[in-house]
Amino acid sequence: MIPQKITEEEKTTGLSLTLKKEKEQGELADAVGKNIGKMSGGDSKEFGWLIYHQLSKSCYASNTDAEFFETLKNISIEMKGIAPKDQIEGMLAAQMIATHHAAMDCYRIAAKSQMIDMKNLVFNSANKLTRTYTIQMEALNRYRGKGQQKMTVEHVHINSGGQAIIGNVTKNNTSIEGVKQKGGTLENEQ
Repeated sequence: MIPQKITEEEKTTGLSLTLKKEKEQGELADAVGKNIGKMSGGDSKEFGWLIYHQLSKSCYASNTDAEFFETLKNISIEMKGIAPKDQIEGMLAAQMIATHHAAMDCYRIAAKSQMIDMKNLVFNSANKLTRTYTIQMEALNRYRGKGQQKMTVEHVHINSGGQAIIGNVTKNNTSIEGVKQKGGTLENEQ
């Protein structure tokens, strides 16, 4: 076969198509990074790509170009479920997702194994991972302010005929939250 001479017009057309394709890929990359960043509680495309790369490498072993959109979809679904509000929650959410995938891999290996020693090993690892996941959920709830609330009741004594005051009370205060002290008794303020 005889090579044909490429004209300047064909070179220019080919170059402009290449540049157009690169521009479109760059715009897609920016959009993907920004969306993953927002879903992960961040405000930058760089944070989004950081989370994407960490999760794609730790949760999806065969991450080829053909599987990119499937991985992207899975990460988006998982992040949406946790709904991180800031980058700290986003990083904790990424850890939770990776921990969950690792535990599920252990269960998958145990299900396929015929050797009792292998089953014991992977069930032990799965147990540790699921406990870690629970601790991560508790940490996320504490960070969000949904942790267990603590109420302390100290020295409550009500004698016969007495009344209890609920609230902050300080000694030698002339006014206590809607109640005024008059002489030796307390009266409601009107």
